[in-house]
Amino acid sequence: MIDSEARVLVEEAGQMAQRVLAGSREALDKVAEALMERETLTLEEVEQIAGHSPSAGEGKEGAGRKVLSGMQWSDPTSASE
Repeated sequence: MIDSEARVLVEEAGQMAQRVLAGSREALDKVAEALMERETLTLEEVEQIAGHSPSAGEGKEGAGRKVLSGMQWSDPTSASE
């Protein structure tokens, strides 16, 4: 019973992810092209290229420090990296 419920949740999340990605395809392609050219982008650069914030839940505090490299956000000033 739990396995079937978990499977339903995973399938629904997968479908939602596909809808989000399909709806953002043009912006994702632009960001991917920029990453191929420069390898690293700040959050501000991604927002400028894509025309919107890549993650609505993420605040802008320290946005200039956050970097997208290989599709993973990081803070280059963080000691944990």
